[in-house]
Amino acid sequence: MKVMGIDCSQKRRDSTGRHLLQVALEKIESYAITTDAIRLIDYTLELCTGCNQCVTGGMCPIDDDFDSICERAIPADALLFVSPVYWGRYPSILSCFIDRMRKITTMPHPLYRKKAGLIVQTGITDTALTVGSFGQLFRSFNMINVVAVGLGMMDYEGRPLEDKNAIALVQLVGERLVMGLQSEKIKEIFG
Repeated sequence: MKVMGIDCSQKRRDSTGRHLLQVALEKIESYAITTDAIRLIDYTLELCTGCNQCVTGGMCPIDDDFDSICERAIPADALLFVSPVYWGRYPSILSCFIDRMRKITTMPHPLYRKKAGLIVQTGITDTALTVGSFGQLFRSFNMINVVAVGLGMMDYEGRPLEDKNAIALVQLVGERLVMGLQSEKIKEIFG
């Protein structure tokens, strides 16, 4: 089994989300599950133009790194997103990536019934809108949202790994994602 972590921060330097994702992935690895991680900011993603060629059987005219991201992420058994909250929503780079996902919506699409987890972090405690937006994404792709957690971290630019509550929560996200992957009940219900 494999879990792919997707860091949605727009910060080129280290971000709080990057550190928290690493903690969650280390917890997942402790269950002998392979992990990998990508940072969307490390790729070139162009804006979707809404030409609909990708959904009508044609080729997307945009030549960027979207396919490279999908080639790494889609084969994983589960996806673990970590996202900051910018002005009550997820970052624009993630919005761009989601818009480009129209390309893979034809059934049976590769995200159908894929397990997903989410860590949303912000400098304040209001993460509800971003968590809700991800919920819509997961429902749109018929993904199985195993776990989601929102963290309000006032010292988000400082030392996130010193926040024992945040570390415990993201480790729990890792554990719950593993449970979702190994759950016979989930496999029985969702296949």
